[in-house]
Amino acid sequence: LSIIIPVYNGEEYIDRCLQSCLRQDIPADSYEIVVVDDGSTDSSNVILSRYAMEHANVVVLTQSNKKQGAARNYGLSKAQGEYIWFVDSDDTVDEDSLSGVLKTALLKKPDMLLFGMSFDYYNHGKMYLRENLNPPSEGMLSLQNLKDDFDEFYNCNALTPVWNKLFRSDLLKKHGTRFHEDMFLMEDYLFVLELLPFCKEIYSLRKPI
Repeated sequence: LSIIIPVYNGEEYIDRCLQSCLRQDIPADSYEIVVVDDGSTDSSNVILSRYAMEHANVVVLTQSNKKQGAARNYGLSKAQGEYIWFVDSDDTVDEDSLSGVLKTALLKKPDMLLFGMSFDYYNHGKMYLRENLNPPSEGMLSLQNLKDDFDEFYNCNALTPVWNKLFRSDLLKKHGTRFHEDMFLMEDYLFVLELLPFCKEIYSLRKPI
């Protein structure tokens, strides 16, 4: 597994994000965290350099500021994993949640694996609400199944982002699917839509990660 994290001036969030990615119930040598510093002007790079020194599975790349799509593409070009997961710098991953997801991916071998997510709402530093959004069904789906239930998957936000999906890296490489670097809104949704026609099997997990 390769977790790709674009960072731009993320000093407020990136420590919490990386800690959550590292507190997992899988061996450190079974996944890598590829962080792309997209020309940050705050202390993000200092924080990232410390993680790279302390953790062998954390790789830090740097580039001038080219926006999130370009940062993800750069990370993708260097990723070594069989599966790719895009996580944003202000996201967190539930502790000890990756073993179940990876077990499903390696057993079922889907082209794309969907799972649930939660949105946490804060006031004065304290979380007051967690909203879980899960895909409408569980199990293997064909592309036709997804087309038939497209509204249900779209309405629960299961299709729009990339941070609730694992992608087979060989599929991305084969079809050259990349983020449109001239877009600053909905570029993740377009990435998913352009890849979907090539996905023969999609697995859906009704569990927030």
